Amino acid sequence: MKKKANILAAALLAALLLLLFPACGHEPVVKTVLVMDTVAQLTAVDGEAGDAVDESIALLQRLDRVAGTGEESDAARLAAGRAKAAGFSWARCAAGLVAALPKAEVFGVPIRCETMAEAVDAAMGARGRAPRFCAFVNAHCLNLAFGDKDYAAILRRADRVWPDGTGVRMAGRHLGFAVPENVNGTDLFPPLIARAAAEGRSVFFYGAGPGVAEAAAANARKAQPTLKVAGVCDGFVADDEAVRRVNAARPDILLVARGVPLQEKWIAAHLAELDCACAIAVGGLFDFVSGRIPRAPAWMRRLGVEWTWRLLQEPRRMFRRYVFGNPLFIWRVMRHG
Repeated sequence: MKKKANILAAALLAALLLLLFPACGHEPVVKTVLVMDTVAQLTAVDGEAGDAVDESIALLQRLDRVAGTGEESDAARLAAGRAKAAGFSWARCAAGLVAALPKAEVFGVPIRCETMAEAVDAAMGARGRAPRFCAFVNAHCLNLAFGDKDYAAILRRADRVWPDGTGVRMAGRHLGFAVPENVNGTDLFPPLIARAAAEGRSVFFYGAGPGVAEAAAANARKAQPTLKVAGVCDGFVADDEAVRRVNAARPDILLVARGVPLQEKWIAAHLAELDCACAIAVGGLFDFVSGRIPRAPAWMRRLGVEWTWRLLQEPRRMFRRYVFGNPLFIWRVMRHG
């Protein structure tokens, strides 16, 4: 019995090796014959050993039928392989890998996690038939989007929603996505107008109080003397008149500073009729560029505590936003994701 078991084991091992490693250069039928001959030669065909050989041959024949033999079977396998290869798509494969990664979104709002340079490229690269719509979100914006479904839906339709502030970065850590850089409107503005000046692209300043957009445009021209300012318009003119002025100027970049969420809703409502390449909702940008409100020191911005500076500047206006809003945002992220 022991000899019989050893013969069966040897035959099975040889069959598996030959069938699983096609590099040996033999077709499945030839492989099987070689194994049968080898077993017959290495064993004395008498009694128990002969029965073992017979059982080994029967076993190998069954394995051969499972593996498939002959030119017809090989052709079928080759055709199946070619069909599978023809259906392969790198784009579909990449999309599957991306889909498996954690989504960069907060409260259903997709966050575009780009560097400042990539954000400038996105704004300056807009040359399609419809204007590109870009916005920024911080903890306050996302708190508003949590309760304002129309605003949240508009952000979901935007071409770019960039992460602004420490709150969004903290949310990213908790939700599993990384924010490479704090892409906010005030820091984006200098490289944006530098690129626009270098490429001969024009910028329209729309929003804020009377005189603020004009002052912001004047300071932008001081920083970049060759910058083309297509026009200025404060945020208190009628919507139809604002659209008329923008379209008359036909700017490449339209900066809309009317506050959250009014500015995003205004852009969404008029995007189809605006004659510009890219519309960007910039919040309080003009107040900083014009000098009406001083920016926080660089060291505070690097530490991510610029909000404390804003709170000290306008305590009555910012108290609810930061003192109540920031803890509320963190709680909502942990609770709702």
